[in-house]
Amino acid sequence: MIRARIPRLSIKDFYFDKALFERKWIIGSIVVSDPEADISIYSSKQKQKGKIPLAFSYKEATGSFSIDSILIKNAKAKLHLHEEGKNEKNYSLDELQVSVIRFLLDSMNREGIAGMPLFNAADISLSAKGRNFLLNDSLYTLGFTKVKLSTGKKNLSVDSLLLVPNYPRDEFYKKLGYQTDIFTVSVPAIVFLNLDMGTLISGKSLHVKTVIINDAHIEAYRDKRVRGINPGKRYLLQSQIRKIPIPLTIDTIRFNNGYALYEEQTGEKPGHIFFDRMNSVAVNLSNDTAVLKNHHIMSLDGTSRLMGKGRLTGHYRFDMMNPRDSVWWNGTVDSVDLKDINPMLTRLMPVHIAHGFLDKADISLVSANDATAVGNIDLYYRNLYVELSLIKEGSFKKIKNELITDIANMFLPDDNPDYSGKLKNGIIYFDRDTTKGFFNYVWKSTLSGLKSSVGYNSQEQSQIKKSMKRKAK
Repeated sequence: MIRARIPRLSIKDFYFDKALFERKWIIGSIVVSDPEADISIYSSKQKQKGKIPLAFSYKEATGSFSIDSILIKNAKAKLHLHEEGKNEKNYSLDELQVSVIRFLLDSMNREGIAGMPLFNAADISLSAKGRNFLLNDSLYTLGFTKVKLSTGKKNLSVDSLLLVPNYPRDEFYKKLGYQTDIFTVSVPAIVFLNLDMGTLISGKSLHVKTVIINDAHIEAYRDKRVRGINPGKRYLLQSQIRKIPIPLTIDTIRFNNGYALYEEQTGEKPGHIFFDRMNSVAVNLSNDTAVLKNHHIMSLDGTSRLMGKGRLTGHYRFDMMNPRDSVWWNGTVDSVDLKDINPMLTRLMPVHIAHGFLDKADISLVSANDATAVGNIDLYYRNLYVELSLIKEGSFKKIKNELITDIANMFLPDDNPDYSGKLKNGIIYFDRDTTKGFFNYVWKSTLSGLKSSVGYNSQEQSQIKKSMKRKAK
C-alpha cells in the first residue's frame, strides 16, 4: 500500500499533439518538488519469489515514451515492513534526491534488447541524507551522513561511516557480561566502482569490480581484567565470508591511508600500539563457488608504519574453498627503535626496554589453519638491554629488581646475529584461541616467534628446533 503527497509538479516541453494522435509521449523535463511517500509492505511466511524486471516492457496500446530528464527534489519516504509473526520494522529517508536522464521506452528500447540500460534510463542518480542505526545488541550505533548511487556510472558511495559504542567502557562490559574488544570505527568515504546493478536488484548475486576505503580510523580496546570471555567460536575470515547470505564477489578492495590503534589493559592504565599509513590491496574476495572454481585464493598485500616509524609489509593468501580455512602469510619489519614499543610492553608486563634497535624482522612463511599456526621468524637486532620490575613492594625493592635485571640480561642475547655472525632463529608455533579473531591469531603467532628468538621456547617449538637440527646434519 502506497500513500503519496506531491505539493508541486512541473512538466516542460510536452508535445501534447504527439501523445494524443501518435501515442508518443515526448517530454523535455519533469520536476517533482518536496514529495512525501508512505509505503507499507505486508508479507507472510509463504514467500513467493518473483523476477524483478530490469527494464519496462513496451506496450503498443500505451505507446512510446521519451523523457529527457526527471528530477525529484527533497523527497521524504517512510517504509513499513509487516511480516507475519514479527514486529513491524520502520525505515525512513530524508532529503532524497532522484535524477533520471534520457528515459526511453519504445519498440527498440525494452526488456530483452541487448545493451538496454537499467530501467530504460541512461542514468538514474539517487542521493539521500544519512541516518543512524541501533545494532541488534544495542551496544553499538552505526551511521553515515550521505549515500549516493548512479546506475549509469555503476557507482555507489557512502560518506562518513561511523561505528561507535553506546556506553563508556566500564558500563559496556557490565552490559555485555564478558571480556571482548570494544571498537570505534570512522571511515570518511567508501566507494564501490562498477557495481553490477542488474544482479544486485534481481537478488541473484552481488559483483563489484573495485571497493575503495579511504582514511579509515580504527580503535580497539580490551580490558583483560574483566572476567569471562564469549564462549562462542570466532570464525576466521573465510568462514565469515562464506556465511554472507548471497553470492558475493569483489574483484579488488583498496584500503588507503588507514590508521589502527589497539589498547589492552591489565593494570591501572592501558598499554597501546598503533599502525598508521596503512595501505593494502585485497584481490578475489568471494563466496561464489562458480567464481572460486577458477581461482580459489584470496590475496591481501599491504604496508604500514609501526608507531609511526618502522615500516611493515605483509602478504597473506587465503584458501577460500578449504574447510579448515587454510592461510599462509609472510612479512617484514624494518628499522624500529625498540624503546618505541614500551607504551604497550610496560603496561602489560614488568619489562621496560632501556635500549635496543631492530634492524629487521623477517617472517619467512607461516602456514596456518583454523587450529594451529607454524612458521619461522628471524630477528636482526643489536644493543638490547631490558629492565625488569618484578618486585613491587618491600625494602630493597630497587636493588632486588636491579639484580634480577642483570641476571636476565646475562641470558638475553645483546645482538642477533651475535659477535661471531651466528643468527638465532625463531620458531612460530601457536594453538589458536577460537574465542578470538583472525588478527589476534596473527599477533599471538608472531609473539610466539619473538619469544623463541630470544630463547623462550615452548615444548612444541623445542621439538621443531631439534627436528631442524637433525635434518641439517
